Amino acid sequence: MTAKVSGYVANPMESIFRRDWVEIVELWLRYIPVDNKPGLPPPSPASSLPSLIEEVEGLKGRKDIPENVPGLRKTIIQEAFFYLQRSAYLLSGAEVHVAHGLPSWSLSSAYHSAFFCAKGILGLLGIIWIDIAGKNLLIDSWSTLEYKTGKPVKADYVNVMIVETYRPDQRNIWELFQRVLRTVRIDEELLSDNIKRTLKQLTPKDFSRKRNDIHYRSCRWPFADVSGSLSDKTWMMGISDNMLGRPDTKEFPIILAVSLIRMACHMLTDMATFSKTVDGEIAVVNRWLLKNSAYSKQSMRA
Repeated sequence: MTAKVSGYVANPMESIFRRDWVEIVELWLRYIPVDNKPGLPPPSPASSLPSLIEEVEGLKGRKDIPENVPGLRKTIIQEAFFYLQRSAYLLSGAEVHVAHGLPSWSLSSAYHSAFFCAKGILGLLGIIWIDIAGKNLLIDSWSTLEYKTGKPVKADYVNVMIVETYRPDQRNIWELFQRVLRTVRIDEELLSDNIKRTLKQLTPKDFSRKRNDIHYRSCRWPFADVSGSLSDKTWMMGISDNMLGRPDTKEFPIILAVSLIRMACHMLTDMATFSKTVDGEIAVVNRWLLKNSAYSKQSMRA
């Protein structure tokens, strides 16, 4: 069947419509590679897939493909697994920084843990934002073609949507993540309504505020650790989910990372009930979460 090409989409995120995790998780079964090597990068990124490169050649605007692009979904799920493993690795590293008297830089590691986790969760839901030969592409591999017609449309998830758009910065990725949170249907056992509501209420800038203070603000630094005068190393033990709605607090990157990794762990565990291949991917995540004893273990709580 010939793919349909539409005009330019001014706001590419508006092309991302609802999805149901219960339905998507079973659809992944055909594409989870049994020969994947947990803890290692995928053999090649989605941006180098010959089939995808061919599809986007000459693309202007939006393209809807009523079938899978060969190799695309397999690569997306591989990349998602590795993003989540890197996320756990970085959260474990944040604890190492605290243990060695570097709590300020631990917040940067925790933020990047959260950022990788958000990209991994987007991947589990079939969404990536990549560059191919100078084209910046938002891709939804489980698109429902649910246009804004005002009428309900039954999801079938058989389509791949590709939108040519601008180059995203980290704020755009968080904006996309929030868009997906608003449109996804997911059991409260995997993501509590309270956490979901709090994440949706944040502004895209809130997610990276503390990280940007550390990286770019010459007169802002969260702790007195550069001078070596920091004496209290127990502050991190007081973090809780209640801090997620307070992006102005210095602990925010940590609780953000913990909350997202907890969500990702639940999604992976749910996926493993359908495919035991995922157990190996979960083992890598858990190994890093169990490596240290402070807040990364909180992400494994039910």
